[in-house]
Amino acid sequence: MRNTRLKGAASGVYDNSYSSIFTGFPGGAIEDITGRKTVYTYLTTSDFSNIINAFNSGQMISTSSNSSPTNSKVVSNHTYVLTGYNSSTQKFKLYNPWGEAGGTKNGVLNPGYVELSMSELVSNFSGWYRTTA
Repeated sequence: MRNTRLKGAASGVYDNSYSSIFTGFPGGAIEDITGRKTVYTYLTTSDFSNIINAFNSGQMISTSSNSSPTNSKVVSNHTYVLTGYNSSTQKFKLYNPWGEAGGTKNGVLNPGYVELSMSELVSNFSGWYRTTA
């Protein structure tokens, strides 16, 4: 069970603070913050249309990075949120929840946003969560 669920179950109150979701899973954080259920899918290149369709229908999409991402701008074992898709470049725009200025991990500054193609997404991330209706 995630921290947020344990805190909420014990007190009946979810505080929606960063500290309450810090050690949780992305889907759980989205559920706690939005009140919407999520579904997890392992990421493959065949998910391309599904991700775009889910995003275009208003579902919140988050991704879980691999422990050793191939792109140096992607933080390992971290969550990003899909904020856009450019059909001209066929790149997904992902937001790092550390903020627009990004953040530092192991002395390396990682940007607040990264733009990745579907093949780069699959190379750097293990799965994706989407909210359900």
